[in-house]
Amino acid sequence: MTVYAAFNPTSLRAGDASMLSDPVTILSGSNTTGNPLQRSTILGKITASGKYTVSTTAASDGSQNPIGVLAAETDASAGDVVAPVYFCGEFADVRCVFGAGHSQPTVEAILRATNSSIYIRKVGAVA
Repeated sequence: MTVYAAFNPTSLRAGDASMLSDPVTILSGSNTTGNPLQRSTILGKITASGKYTVSTTAASDGSQNPIGVLAAETDASAGDVVAPVYFCGEFADVRCVFGAGHSQPTVEAILRATNSSIYIRKVGAVA
């Protein structure tokens, strides 16, 4: 039996929509050493480089616009890392990790304005 060290069986799904992911490059320094990016972190894409990082409202490089949901715990503290990111699906707000300034309503508003296939659903507490 294969054992995956970073496997996290917690429910991220909040609906029946297909959850589709693609590998992308996560920008070096997107997290600090010893604090990997958590599965379900909301990511934005840096326009100039095409790399992904945590989406924050203070950013002005394109990454301020949420575009994906990190599909696996990832450590990009020491260099760029390729990781799977969801670009389609319905996700539980209580499981999502929002960057500074973002919340379920702000992220959902941006996703709707950009016709994204990602939905962050308010679900309340998840056991």
